[in-house]
Amino acid sequence: MIIYDFSEILKLLHGNKPVLFMFPFAGGNAYSYRGLIEPLEEYYDIVCTELPGRNNSSQYPLDNNLDNLVDFVFKKWIQPVNLERPYILYGHSMGGIMLNLIARKIMENERVEPSYLIVSGCAAPSVRRDQDLYKLSSFGFWKELEKKGGVPDYILENEEYKDYLEPILRNDFEAIETYNYKENRPVNVDMTVMYGTEESLDQESLVKWQDETTGELEILSFPGDHFFLFKNKPVIIEHLKNKAENISQLI
Repeated sequence: MIIYDFSEILKLLHGNKPVLFMFPFAGGNAYSYRGLIEPLEEYYDIVCTELPGRNNSSQYPLDNNLDNLVDFVFKKWIQPVNLERPYILYGHSMGGIMLNLIARKIMENERVEPSYLIVSGCAAPSVRRDQDLYKLSSFGFWKELEKKGGVPDYILENEEYKDYLEPILRNDFEAIETYNYKENRPVNVDMTVMYGTEESLDQESLVKWQDETTGELEILSFPGDHFFLFKNKPVIIEHLKNKAENISQLI
């Protein structure tokens, strides 16, 4: 099963596969990973979390505080089901920072810890982020996003799409850029960090993820820019299939 709405989260209580929780990137929504995860439904029950102010959570206002977003996701998507079967947390870019905070919240609430963590396109949370992207003029904002890669031409060339997405993107970048990192006790969970060879992430910023876990850290590179995962779908899907097979042995 694939769950896109938190109103259906209790369906997880009736499944028997490993669970894959997906946390969105800036400007993303519950459907952003659709093309990546549909081939994985045979191996996982999949939960595509949604942030306030978009799609299935549009009844809630946008929130530019990352701690508030983490609380929202935990209360709506994690807390209602105390999973006792293996599960993985996956987050790309902003979703990676959220994943790190949610893993700690799970630990603080004495829930069963994740079986594995997967982060992509994201420096360790202790690494300082850009501080002013969300403050740029509309022209400058879109130019910077174009440089980062991953924004399709059909959006860049359509003013209606841009008008709709810009407030959401600005909100999410403000949440990331104003987040104050606090050092916490690391989790004891193995982790994979994936990145694109053309994005602006250095090895040091990736290796620092080891500060967040006492488990093993695996770093994998893929050709491409910040959204390399969509250009390397077969390999990423295969990687996630292998993880499902590995943690299925724990059931």
